[in-house]
Amino acid sequence: MNEKEKFLQINKEAKATAFALLIVVVYWLLAGFGLAGVEVTVFYMPLWAFAGCFGTAVIALIIAVVLSKKVFKNMSLQAEGEEADE
Repeated sequence: MNEKEKFLQINKEAKATAFALLIVVVYWLLAGFGLAGVEVTVFYMPLWAFAGCFGTAVIALIIAVVLSKKVFKNMSLQAEGEEADE
């Protein structure tokens, strides 16, 4: 992989990670504030608190797995011809 390809891959990963953060924040806002008026409880917690805390963690984990399988690539960041320090 040459330097340009590495830069493009890193840029792709950064954009995907920023988009994933946006998805998590939007979910958190919708789950927390959007469910505030609902009088449902889960494990003695209001639904908005349960969805805002545990739901956000689950969404973040799912997105992290999808990113690692579909977007991220394992590549050396060393310049071509450069040896890694051990």
